[in-house]
This record gives sequence, C-alpha cells and structure tokens, in this order.
Amino acid sequence: HSTEAKYLGVILDNKLSWKPHIDYVNSKLNLGNGILKKIRHYVQEGTMVKIFNAFIKPYTDYGNLAWGGAAETHLTRLKRSMNKAIKAMAFKGKYDSPEPYYEYFKILTMKNSIRMKQGKFMWNLSKNKLPDCIQSTYNAKQSTAINNTSTESKYILPYFRTKIGQSSLAYQGIQLWNNTVPVDIKSSSTYKQFSKKLKDFLMSI
Repeated sequence: HSTEAKYLGVILDNKLSWKPHIDYVNSKLNLGNGILKKIRHYVQEGTMVKIFNAFIKPYTDYGNLAWGGAAETHLTRLKRSMNKAIKAMAFKGKYDSPEPYYEYFKILTMKNSIRMKQGKFMWNLSKNKLPDCIQSTYNAKQSTAINNTSTESKYILPYFRTKIGQSSLAYQGIQLWNNTVPVDIKSSSTYKQFSKKLKDFLMSI
C-alpha cells in the first residue's frame, strides 16, 4: 500500500518527515535554476528576479508552514538549491558565498522564507483573523506593558518532548513571535504594513 498521499498540492508521508514533498520542491527548484542559467545572459537583473519569483519562490513558499518543520538535513537541500539560483543570478561561481546577493536582490533565504510565513500566521492570530478552531488552540497568552498606551502579547510556549513537536508551527511560531519579532513590527496596524516591516527585518538579520 502507498505510504504517501498528495493533498492540496502537498505530499504527505506516513512518517510526516516531509521528505517526499521536499524532493518534489527540490526538483522544481532545479528546473528553475536551469531556466535562470540559460536566460541570465540575455535579460536584466530585474527580469531575473521576476523569473525567480515565478519559477522558484512559489514552491519554497507554498505549504512551508507545515513542511518548514522538516529535519534540517532535508531543508538543507532546498537551501543549497536556492543558493545556486542566487549565485546564477549574480554570475558567481561554485565557491562564492551567496549571502550578500540575497540582500542585493531582496530575496529571503530559505530559513527566513519560513520565518516570514510563521510571522504572518502569528500576526493574523494576534488580530483574531484565523478560524475559531485555530484561534482556540492558542488562546493562552500573557500581556506585558510596554508603555502607558500599549501592551505586548506573548503566547505561552507549549511543552513538547520530541523534536517533531518542537519543530512544529505551534512551537516555532510562538518562539519567533515571543523572542525574535520586534514589538514595533508586531504592533503594525495592517497586514501589508506588517509584511513589509517583517521582510525588511528578516533581510537585516
């Protein structure tokens, strides 16, 4: 019998390792890299970024709230493929560092792409914009006074003994919200404003 099933474009396996889905995403990234390498000599930088956003970013973004908690050994493969894309866009070689060019092209790393989605989820949670069945699982939170006019809400971190639990959105999202995202970003009044501020912040760390 099959040990995998595809649901809403995400491949689930019976161990929830996310390896089959990451294999699929990585194959799409390799195709995107091939396109970038072939076309980079004939287009401007802005066009290359658009190609990246069309052929690579959708696959690294879609569903990563779930599969972003996969083992580091699996995620490292995607990181390497993204690094190849960035270096291809920058006309850099195998042994050059891609790090400066993520910032140059204003593209988030694999890790920060996952953080971006987690941050957006937590902002929606803090604004009570998620379905009740999700809101109710995060209903315990602590408020700390920041100044005379505002407070900062911190969600209580659930206890998980296993690495799978500690890599879940329920754990990683709260860790990010409580300990990483600055208060002035969390207090953004609109989703668009929050998203822009969070991306700028993630680009800087």
